[in-house]
Amino acid sequence: PQQTMGGGSRRGPRTTAVIQQQQHRSSSSRCPKHHTAAIPSPWQQLLATVRLLWESPTVRFLGVYQIAFGIGQTFGDMYLNAYIVKESLGMENVGWMAAITPSVAALISPVFSYLGATEKGKRSEILLGTSFYAAVGSIAIALSPGALRNLRWGVASLYVCLGVCRGVFETPQKAAIVDFFPGEQASGGFSSMLAFSGGAFGAAFIVFAYMTQFHMGLLLLAIGVLAFLSILRAYAIYFARRSRSP
Repeated sequence: PQQTMGGGSRRGPRTTAVIQQQQHRSSSSRCPKHHTAAIPSPWQQLLATVRLLWESPTVRFLGVYQIAFGIGQTFGDMYLNAYIVKESLGMENVGWMAAITPSVAALISPVFSYLGATEKGKRSEILLGTSFYAAVGSIAIALSPGALRNLRWGVASLYVCLGVCRGVFETPQKAAIVDFFPGEQASGGFSSMLAFSGGAFGAAFIVFAYMTQFHMGLLLLAIGVLAFLSILRAYAIYFARRSRSP
C-alpha cells in the first residue's frame, strides 16, 4: 500500500474492490439460508385427504351438498336432455336448453360472491342451493314425464334452478371450503369435494338408467333436504369452534 503524509495507507482501486468482495462474502455467510419447503408427494396428499375425511365431520357434512350437486346435474344432463327435451323440442334444441344451466351459473356467481362476503352470507346461499335441488325433485315427483314434455320451453325453469345450484357449488360452496379448512388443509378439502361430487356423477349416470322419473325426484328431494340439514350442522360446528378460539 502507498503511504500518505499522515502515516496511513492509501488503498488502490483494486485493493478496495477485493476488500468489498470479502466483506460481501462474510455478510452472506452470516445470513440464514432459505430452504425451499418440500413438496408433498401424491401419496402424502392422498393420505392427508383420507385423514381429513376420517377426522373432520365438517368435510362429511359439506360432502352431502357435493353429492347433491353430482346427482342434480346428472338429472339435467342425462334425463332432462335425453328423455324430455329431445322428445318434446327435438334434438336440435337440446344444446340451447342445456346451455341455460352453465349460463345461469356464470351470471349469478358474481352476485353470490358479493352477497357471500361473510360466513353467514355463504351459509344462506348454500342453503338456497339445497332448496333448489329439493324443488327440482318435487317437480319431478308431481309431474309425469308426459306433463314435463307438454311444458315444452317451460321446462327451462328446471334448468334455471340447476344453474342456480351450480353457481352455489362454484362460488360460495368452494369459498366455504377455504373458510373451514384454511392453510394446508384446503387441498384436502378440495380433494374430498372432487371425490364426493365426481363419485355422485358417476353413480347417478349408472343408477338413473334403471330408475323412473318419480324415483329420481324422490332421490333429489331426499338429498336436497339432507343437504340442507347437513349445511346447518357444518356451520354450527364452524361457529362453535371459532367462538372457542382466542
